[in-house]
Amino acid sequence: MRTLTPLLLFGALAATATAATAARPAAIPAMHACTADEADRRRIADDRMETPDDAASMRGTALQEPDGTFAADLVRAQAGDAPAQNRVGHAYAAGNGVLRDPDEALRWYQRSAHQGLPAAQSSLAEAHLFGLGTPPDLPRAITLYRQAAAQGNAEAMRRLGDIYAIGGPINRYNRYPAGAQCIAVDLPEAARWYVKAAEAGDAFAQEQLAIAYLAGLGVEPDLVQAERWLEAIGKERRAHAVFYLADQYLYGRGDVVPRDLAKGAHYTLIAAELGHPPGLAQLGALHEYGTGVEQDDVKAYAYALAAHDEGLPIDDHQFANQVATFQARMTEAQQAEALQLFRSIRQLLHSDGTYL
Repeated sequence: MRTLTPLLLFGALAATATAATAARPAAIPAMHACTADEADRRRIADDRMETPDDAASMRGTALQEPDGTFAADLVRAQAGDAPAQNRVGHAYAAGNGVLRDPDEALRWYQRSAHQGLPAAQSSLAEAHLFGLGTPPDLPRAITLYRQAAAQGNAEAMRRLGDIYAIGGPINRYNRYPAGAQCIAVDLPEAARWYVKAAEAGDAFAQEQLAIAYLAGLGVEPDLVQAERWLEAIGKERRAHAVFYLADQYLYGRGDVVPRDLAKGAHYTLIAAELGHPPGLAQLGALHEYGTGVEQDDVKAYAYALAAHDEGLPIDDHQFANQVATFQARMTEAQQAEALQLFRSIRQLLHSDGTYL
């Protein structure tokens, strides 16, 4: 694998921003109430901006059995240990070893953050972002993320990129918390923060940058830079990133990503080449219906078999029905051709080659 080189352009932007911040605090973007239409704007990578919905309704729910870790952390936290205080906050937020309590989680995050721990500042920012133990407060979240980022916290840098990329705290269910605030989407600013986080080693931000360079989101399209960041994140996340970009083009995301079936099919093919089970399944579906590619039952059946072979989560009954549907409309010669193509795909997926 080639050695990654710094992104000189964005490095210069980051240096300029750092100098400006030293002179005066960066302004908080203008806020407005989130709308239902804005909830349709999905992020440009995956569902990493997530938090339990209706955390208050989950109060008192323990998600994991106690193993003694929480008790030990609580003793340290009560003695003033900032990292332990942050971990205790996480335990209360998630119900790990203790009954879930968003209010108590917030209190421990505050204690740790007040000691200047960057990770705790990021945790407290997330609580304010999603309304964990407190009403949602996007300006406060941005301020806290910036404080953590200024101390080198890569997660906070990436979270700032997330906020600017989607304009608010959309969670994995594509919903905003009640009373949430939004800002205008600013993809160049999102890219600036993703560069900072990526260069600090955050794999999720590296994935975001790869997608940004592929699609020209906040940056000029640059396949060389996209390839460098795709190499950095490893094969599994690389396939995930490309597949998600395919999904963006196939369905469209408003003004952020226009619908483009040909591009969607192109990136689905790349994800399939990387052995991504959903990518293989989607490529089969595209060929089955002739969406962005030629209609071809032989390829559709072969890719469906390959997706199942690579571990696509589908129950046996559903898979049997899928096979029966293909066999009912295909000739014996077509079925034999599809099986031969499937065997070739399987062989090449587990070699250093490609089945293109």
